[in-house]
Amino acid sequence: MDQSALERVLTNHGPVEGEQYTLQMTQSWVEDWAAVEAREAERGEAIHNFRQRDGRPGQWMVPPGRATRPTSSGVRYIMNEWGDTRMGIGFPEVVDLQGVQIFGQGMGRGVFAPAVRVHGYLDGELVATTDWFERIGDAPEWFAIDLEGVDRVVFEARGAVRGAGWYGLDDLTFRKVAADQVVVLDFEDLAPRARLTETNYAGLTWELGGGPIEPDVDLIPAPQPTPGEFLESDDAAAEAEIPDRPEGTRAASEPNIIQSFRGPRRGDNNQFSFPPDSHGAIGPDHFVSVVNTI
Repeated sequence: MDQSALERVLTNHGPVEGEQYTLQMTQSWVEDWAAVEAREAERGEAIHNFRQRDGRPGQWMVPPGRATRPTSSGVRYIMNEWGDTRMGIGFPEVVDLQGVQIFGQGMGRGVFAPAVRVHGYLDGELVATTDWFERIGDAPEWFAIDLEGVDRVVFEARGAVRGAGWYGLDDLTFRKVAADQVVVLDFEDLAPRARLTETNYAGLTWELGGGPIEPDVDLIPAPQPTPGEFLESDDAAAEAEIPDRPEGTRAASEPNIIQSFRGPRRGDNNQFSFPPDSHGAIGPDHFVSVVNTI
C-alpha cells in the first residue's frame, strides 16, 4: 500500500486495530518429542514410494501397457527395470545364445541405453564377450550375439541418465546344445508388469540386476561456495582464472546445516514431499516445518 492510499484509509476509517492471535484460534498444539515418537511407533512403517528406486536392483519384467513399445513379434517383451546396466540370465544346461531383438525402452532416446554387450559364462568362468551393439532405437534390431557353449549370460549396458540405460528384449533365441533344439522366447504368455526375476520362467534363472546404483535425486542441493571464495587475496594467478559472476546475480545464502535432530522424513504420514529449504526451525524440544506440496 502506497503512502497516499494509507492516508485515505486513515482519513475515512481512522486507525485500524489488529486482533491478537492466540493458540485457541487454531487447531495447533504443542507436545514434547517423546509423545511424537510414541505415536509414530504405533503408526508403523511409512509406505514406500514405488516410483523411486531407493537403491533397489533392477529386475527383468514386462513393461506396463502404457509403456509398451512396438515389438518384432506380438505385443509382449521384457525390459531392464530401473535401467539397470548389468542383468543376468542363467540356463539349466549348456546353450548357444544366438541373438535377440533389442530396442530402446522409455520416454525417448534420451533414456535409451546407448549400447549393450553380452558376456557369456560357463561354470562361472568368462568364455567370451560380444562387441558393443549400438543400434538401439525406436524400432527393434536383431542383435546377433553368437555366444557358444555358455550356461549364463550378462547383458551390460552403457548408462544414459545418471548411470542407467533402458532397453527392451524380444524373441530371445538360443540352442540347447545337448538336444540340438532351438528355443525362441517371445514372452507372449506373460501379463503386463509381470516380473521374471527370481522365477523359473521358461526354465531359466532370471537374476537381479547388478549394475551400479546412483542415489535418487529429486531435491535441490545446498548452495555451493562461490568460485574463489576461499582463495587468499594475494593468490592473483588463481583468482584470475575464475570467471566473473554474471551481471545481476549474486551468490545464494548458505543455510546453517545441523544434523543432531530428526525432522520430517519422506514417507511420513504417507506423503512424499520435501519441506522448502530454509523454512525449518528447531527449538529445544520441537521442530517446525512448512510443507510446500502434498
